[in-house]
Amino acid sequence: MATSPWNKRALFFQKNKLAPPNARESAMPPPGAPVVLHLPGAEMVYENGTWRSDGAAEDQNMAYLEEDIQNLQIENNHLREQNNMLELKIELLLDMLAVNQNDIDTMKEAERRYQNKISKLERKR
Repeated sequence: MATSPWNKRALFFQKNKLAPPNARESAMPPPGAPVVLHLPGAEMVYENGTWRSDGAAEDQNMAYLEEDIQNLQIENNHLREQNNMLELKIELLLDMLAVNQNDIDTMKEAERRYQNKISKLERKR
């Protein structure tokens, strides 16, 4: 049995626990009233052009947020140290590459001079 677009729309709103647009319009606050946004574990209020958090919800989550901030700071420091170490390794590898290239160039120049000496000796014979 095919479901009509209107039934699909109604099912979407039910599944996602949303009110259909006409129900939301009737639930709109009057003009000038603060807008309240309910989030899991927090409540935000938009009033006078700025967002602020509801104090009660903020107190409940402050310990979790402080712990999360501390964990993120520790992870950030660890990543900075790791990044510094990797940059140092890259610099070391670039220096090693430069030394090896210099050695190759020196060996090629020595080989060229040796070949020139051999060719001069062969011409003298």
